[in-house]
Amino acid sequence: MKTSRCVVGLIVVLAVGTAVAQVAPTLAVRLRGLASYYGDSQGRIPVNLDTGEVLYVSTSERRAPFSIYTAGAPVADDARVAACGLDAAGGAVACNTTYDGALLNGLQYLKPLNPDPTGVRVQCKEDEGFTLCNFVWHTCVVCSTFECTPIPC
Repeated sequence: MKTSRCVVGLIVVLAVGTAVAQVAPTLAVRLRGLASYYGDSQGRIPVNLDTGEVLYVSTSERRAPFSIYTAGAPVADDARVAACGLDAAGGAVACNTTYDGALLNGLQYLKPLNPDPTGVRVQCKEDEGFTLCNFVWHTCVVCSTFECTPIPC
């Protein structure tokens, strides 16, 4: 009996250790990693739309207005994410909350493929209550808040 208790105890410890190791990174860590790859010279993360327009990843906590994310800025895990234009003073305008977690998932999915950040085009939309983002580069990808899937271009 002692042997079986030790084995069960080891399995439980390994299961707990694996669960802890698979905890998702914080939103701040995710954004910092994306800014280090996709960021422009000001540390902002541009989003090149398939229409040619450029928006920037922005965050908002609680009811605060959106602000353009810059590399290393503190961001709460429950912050909302959007893509916003820039006004003349560099503030966030015309924010589109459709560009949320699906946008971040897509950028993270493409990053290891080493795309030219200026060559990635994206368009996000709401579809039956879900956000879907289409990414076009050399590889075409559709991403939701939960996963990304390569598709034919």
